Amino acid sequence: MKIGEYAELHSVSSKMLRHYDEIGLFHPERVETDTGYRLYSNEQNPRLQWILTLKSLGFSLEEIRELLTGPVDSGKVLRALFRKKMEITREFQASLVKSLQIQKLLSIIEREGFMMDKTIDLSKLDICELTAIKKNMPNMDMLVDDVQTLLKKGLKGKTFGFIRYDLRKFIEINEKDGYEVGDRVIVALYKILEDILGEHGLQYAIARAGGDEFLVFLEGSPEEVRSVARTIMDRVRAIDYKAINCHRPIDGYVGAVTASADSTCHLRELIDDTFHALRDASQKVKQGEEGIVIVSKS
Repeated sequence: MKIGEYAELHSVSSKMLRHYDEIGLFHPERVETDTGYRLYSNEQNPRLQWILTLKSLGFSLEEIRELLTGPVDSGKVLRALFRKKMEITREFQASLVKSLQIQKLLSIIEREGFMMDKTIDLSKLDICELTAIKKNMPNMDMLVDDVQTLLKKGLKGKTFGFIRYDLRKFIEINEKDGYEVGDRVIVALYKILEDILGEHGLQYAIARAGGDEFLVFLEGSPEEVRSVARTIMDRVRAIDYKAINCHRPIDGYVGAVTASADSTCHLRELIDDTFHALRDASQKVKQGEEGIVIVSKS
């Protein structure tokens, strides 16, 4: 069938089909030599539907062409879909706080009217907002995917590190002060990690690794990793715990591992090593020492 008929059948434009032909993404089945008409058949429908589906999910035309050129590798498609899912989740998490703050601002203005001289604190979150933020924090799969992407692109420096931070006796907060207070502590810690890493200007990735643990990947030398670890410890101690109704200040300990960008160690192996470093850091705290242990794997 001619291009106009085929375009109408699939609710696309003839212009789009011509563009797909020009960039080598979707060619007509044949082109009449005497008229130059592009002709398509129903046998081509599955490929076009895959193109339209992937495009609707946010894949670029170049990415789609790479996935669908030649024999289709299902494993490659699955990996691409997983990466896209992680990308969308990260974007959603990044915009979630702003969305909640806009809703809060709308509620205030609807209730009290717009007042230029009124100071509004959008950082105070209610329990529903806390739950939403905590639920959408990056997980370990997202962190590993982010790290693989950063390593493929190449780090500015030649070394990097994983920092595992664990809050001490966090379960006591939930038991004595309630889970809402515990959630406020978790959200405050996540914000602290983002702020610190942003201030250092390093490439990084963050994941919540458990109920009271966070794992951070960052580029940098062992000295920079140690500096970030100490800053985390200091900032957590400085949280205004009274303001969030927490009955006592919270401390923690850090287990970290550093490696070179060309290290042969598997990422999961390095992540597992932070568990051992964290265990040693816990012992140091019990002995009255600084709760930071950093192991070099370079």
